[in-house]
Amino acid sequence: MLLDCAALSFRSDWDAMYFAGRWAIPINSNPFYVIKRAPGDSSTQIPRAANFITRALKWVRKLNGGGLEPDKGCMSQYHLQFGTGRGAREGRCTLSTDYDANHIVVVHKDQYFKVQVFDNAGSVQLSEAALEEALAAVASRAADSS
Repeated sequence: MLLDCAALSFRSDWDAMYFAGRWAIPINSNPFYVIKRAPGDSSTQIPRAANFITRALKWVRKLNGGGLEPDKGCMSQYHLQFGTGRGAREGRCTLSTDYDANHIVVVHKDQYFKVQVFDNAGSVQLSEAALEEALAAVASRAADSS
């Protein structure tokens, strides 16, 4: 007998609590990444971030293009990793995913910046060097306005 791994996912119970719960939440938790410097790595934060984002974007393209090899675990939630957000609604919030998103949001010095990382068709990815320039421009703009 085959089991539906999506039905066994943590989301089956989580959705009702997270999207319909209307009580005060004492702790706000958002995922983030800390990019640790490898031993001997003298690069600064911007090149490391550009490298990390470039690799994440390759994953997104593979994921959205159906190019992932099947995993023995449950892959039913993978498509929600990128471009997904919670929409506040009365009674019950919604979850929506934009598979055609062509940008990322960069947060720097409590400011939000939209950085386009794919062309409008979603087929050409920004090079790592161009992404590094875009991140440097974000850092400069944030510094100028603070």
